[in-house]
Amino acid sequence: MTLDKTEGKDQFEIQAIAFEHAFNFDPSQELLARMRASAFDKGLELEGVGRVLGVVLRDRILSEHGLLPSSTRPPAVMT
Repeated sequence: MTLDKTEGKDQFEIQAIAFEHAFNFDPSQELLARMRASAFDKGLELEGVGRVLGVVLRDRILSEHGLLPSSTRPPAVMT
């Protein structure tokens, strides 16, 4: 996902874009395995992990656009 898709959007629009991306991207086998393990450990459906990814992505995008105070800047994306 590029930041260009969220340029000029408000916070709710950015949230919708982030959630759509989190639910529709095609993770690598390694990332999918990590997501499944996390869902199992937390007793969640895989969809629950997607929601969390959507929130993390939303906050990261908002931060990049300067829409979040630096004190709430999300951690770096896991690699």
